[in-house]
Amino acid sequence: MADVKELLRELKAEREKIERYIAELEGTLADVRVETLAEVQRRVERKPKVPKFATGVGFLDYRMNGGFQQGSFVQIAGQNFTGKTELVLTILSNVAKGGPALFFSFEMYEDLLVERLKRLDETQKRNLLIDQRHRNIEDIEAIVRDRAKKGVRFVAIDSRMKIEAAGRMEEYQKNSLISSRLSKLTQELGVVLLLVNQISEADQRGKRLALKGSGDQAYDADVILYLLANRDDDGNRVMV
Repeated sequence: MADVKELLRELKAEREKIERYIAELEGTLADVRVETLAEVQRRVERKPKVPKFATGVGFLDYRMNGGFQQGSFVQIAGQNFTGKTELVLTILSNVAKGGPALFFSFEMYEDLLVERLKRLDETQKRNLLIDQRHRNIEDIEAIVRDRAKKGVRFVAIDSRMKIEAAGRMEEYQKNSLISSRLSKLTQELGVVLLLVNQISEADQRGKRLALKGSGDQAYDADVILYLLANRDDDGNRVMV
């Protein structure tokens, strides 16, 4: 019986310590400073003005009122052979004229990539950073954060289907995880991030446009560009 009483005394003492610790933490959280809208507005207005990132594609810059806004998560989705990669390379080439850009290229052999980009001038080639090895979402996130500290404000990933995630999960869970983490990066770092994706075949057959793989991808994106292949009057394949 004495042993039981001693154990109860020790447990009560431990409980009191835990309760004091919880009270201290709650007090700390209560003191956390939360900004008012007026304060946020003043802070934002003091930031240097950053122009939009022009894509170099006339109709797209027109539709986007001059290009992509800083901090945007953009999904580029389309059928196979609709020119998704070519569009991304065109945009990256244009951005690299004025500053550094980072390209995670997981779909193209390096010889072909160099062939596609050899027309770039020396400034563009110095500004365009290429990563073809780090496919895990955590590695991608770490690299983007590191390069953002060094001035990179534009990132493209080709493609979502080649990004890996640790752990066993359903495809829709993996898609949601990837899109959530990439969206968070754009919000925290102010980078523009382009992600190449695919259109759901089932929705396409039903005359609807949706990202392949379901999950929360569409909700995380700020902009979704759908590339479709149609035929002109002469039967030639054209992109819309």
